[in-house]
Amino acid sequence: MTIFWTVCKIIGIILGVLLFLLLLLLLAFLFVPVRYTVTAYVPDTDPDREEELALLKERARLRVRGSYLLHLFRFSYSLPDAPEWVVRPKWLSSFFGGSAGEPAESAQAPEEPDTVFSKILYTISSVCDRIEEVRAMLESETFARAKDCVLKQTKRFVRGVLPKRSDIRVLYGTGDAVLTAEIFAALSVLTPFTYPCLTVRPDYTGKVIGCDAHLAGRVTLFRILSAVLIVYFNKDVRRIKRRIDRIRRETDGTESV
Repeated sequence: MTIFWTVCKIIGIILGVLLFLLLLLLLAFLFVPVRYTVTAYVPDTDPDREEELALLKERARLRVRGSYLLHLFRFSYSLPDAPEWVVRPKWLSSFFGGSAGEPAESAQAPEEPDTVFSKILYTISSVCDRIEEVRAMLESETFARAKDCVLKQTKRFVRGVLPKRSDIRVLYGTGDAVLTAEIFAALSVLTPFTYPCLTVRPDYTGKVIGCDAHLAGRVTLFRILSAVLIVYFNKDVRRIKRRIDRIRRETDGTESV
């Protein structure tokens, strides 16, 4: 009997350790941020010169790098040198490779013009019959609450994805010194909100455009997943979705007649 209880204790300890490790992995998956950096460079180019535009695609640079769990997992994407995902460790590369094939187009027999025209008229009339129903839905309190929920979670999602640090420098010139100065004066109004993240430098001598950007941020899956789940399980959003699906089914049913 003593041996039996000893074996049970050992099994219980092993299960407890495994559950603890699984909990740690789940917490790390949800709360450890994925850090990313984006670097983009567009050389100073005169858009009126075809030779410079031809070289722009070769000289422009874009690189995206990210890391997760203290650089245990890393990925990078660069253009135009190596337009492909590079993932470390290598066994994760299979999740980023491959491309979906395009479905084959099925040949359909052309319909008679009179049949097509009658279907169009019938569809228009059925849509007009649904206008009042759609307008009532848009003016309902349910739709207002659903819209507030979606907008709130969308803002939360965007705040969670936007970079925490950014340094964007833009050089522009329109070829007209007066117009360049007017654009710069209009953009200067936004300086208190964009400085030092965004720096715009005008060129009064000619027509030119160029950009050098460095962005860095982090994204946690918990913030994104929670925003998506709140919208998905919101009762008002689900009611609006059911009403839209019902109107769509009724419309499709009239079109198939």
